[in-house]
Amino acid sequence: MKRWLSYEKKEGRLMIMNQNSKKVFEDSFETINIYFRYLHLGYFYSVLSKRINFARISTNINVITGEDQSYILNCQLISEMLEDIYSKPGQQNIFSYLTIINSARGITMALVEALGDGEIHVKIDESVRGKDVF
Repeated sequence: MKRWLSYEKKEGRLMIMNQNSKKVFEDSFETINIYFRYLHLGYFYSVLSKRINFARISTNINVITGEDQSYILNCQLISEMLEDIYSKPGQQNIFSYLTIINSARGITMALVEALGDGEIHVKIDESVRGKDVF
């Protein structure tokens, strides 16, 4: 899977750190990439749901939660929510709202986890000090 966000591994001083900090940084960076992709795909589907009436093709969905365990997503509930989204295309809906909120939360928490590592915090601070980053 292609990463849409990247960092320079070879040139940057950021990557000169102990193995534990490097692992925390790379894990956090990968998590940020996943949420970045989730934001794009989820929001795309929320917009698509306003243009195409998916309520007509909704079905029960079996989510396997363990060995011999599952949870069924109810077709009727799915259909009602999709119909509501489709019938009010000009209004914000729970799907797009939660996609944005969960993406922002996931990215923020990955950053918090990375910055919780003292060495990463110092390296990032050194790399942006004196620069107009915003």
